[in-house]
Amino acid sequence: MNILKRSIINLLFCGLCFSQAEETIYMTVTDTIINNFSRPSAFQVSSDWDSSKMLVPYARISDISNDNQKLLLYFVSYQTPFIMLYNFETIDTLEIDTTGIVEFSFRFSYDNDIIVFRRDSSIYKYSVTENSETFITNGSSFVLSPNKQELLILQQSIMNDSLDIKTADIQSGELTSVNRIVNVDNNVFYWRNDDFLYFSMQDSNNILQLFKLDASELNQDPIQLTNSSNDCYFLNSRNSQMDKIIFREEISDNSNYYWIYDFLTNESIFLNSIEISRTINFQAWSPDKSKVAISSLERYCFMWFCYGSLYILEINDGTYSSPQGNFAGGPLFWIGFPSFDINDDGTVDNSDFIVLLDYLINGQESIETSDINLDSSVDVFDLLILSDYLQEL
Repeated sequence: MNILKRSIINLLFCGLCFSQAEETIYMTVTDTIINNFSRPSAFQVSSDWDSSKMLVPYARISDISNDNQKLLLYFVSYQTPFIMLYNFETIDTLEIDTTGIVEFSFRFSYDNDIIVFRRDSSIYKYSVTENSETFITNGSSFVLSPNKQELLILQQSIMNDSLDIKTADIQSGELTSVNRIVNVDNNVFYWRNDDFLYFSMQDSNNILQLFKLDASELNQDPIQLTNSSNDCYFLNSRNSQMDKIIFREEISDNSNYYWIYDFLTNESIFLNSIEISRTINFQAWSPDKSKVAISSLERYCFMWFCYGSLYILEINDGTYSSPQGNFAGGPLFWIGFPSFDINDDGTVDNSDFIVLLDYLINGQESIETSDINLDSSVDVFDLLILSDYLQEL
């Protein structure tokens, strides 16, 4: 292997090892150690909950980069809040005006250099290297596409009786109108890698059901997925590659049925009934898909102080626990360590290389274990890392 190739692979792979000898969850926790006063802080927690480490005090986690090597943080102290880029060794403060900023809107796009966010009712992009900010379009909220090159722009009508849906190209700013829908709950839109949008909308009986809409086709009618007697809501997720997702059926103000929706079979599978607040906002699945973490702001928020809970649901039997009682809300990220066993036969050998190469050439059905560098994409970089690993055996 030539020096250039080895240098590239070492650079890619060494970045994976920063703290991922085991599964790790990144979240915002209300910590009471700092000056004997509770404030949200960015934490790294082991998936068995035996150990935790404060990464940055007074900071909330907004997003993790495509290679899992950087965190976007919203820092709040006694003065004006600001946005920080944390790479586990250094912290850079981004020169972004935070007036009117929507706290959890900051997202890494297709390029870790480009960050998109919402200020008031406008969507912007920011270049880290150029320290420049560019207006994209107006919108009440946005969702990143699976390849993170486009934005789904949601804009409430003046009378708040309908929702305009558009897509925006992040690089060019070009806008495309997709649809206008009525009686929709616009808190959660999930843009999956099948190019469908998943959301909640009222049926003919004024009950919120789960629907999907083809984002690649204009002015299509949404397709109903559930037929429940109670309102149903998707939970936020930052992972567009999932085969299953959690949704809740609201039984009362403090009681919800939790279900799994299987995108491949179009089936809903009951998990459990949990008596927690309706303010459930995010979900994060374990790398092996055996568990899912759901976050709740079930207690209260005052200024920047938010108190809630984190629940871990076992997929096989629906049981749940609450290992993190001082969770402070917002997105959470459950990150695993890389696997080289592509064909999942218990050994790593040349057959794994052949399976991965065949996938890259023929574009067959996606293989969950083939994303070696954990960037939510299977490409030649994963093949190079696997090749180097096999040569070292």
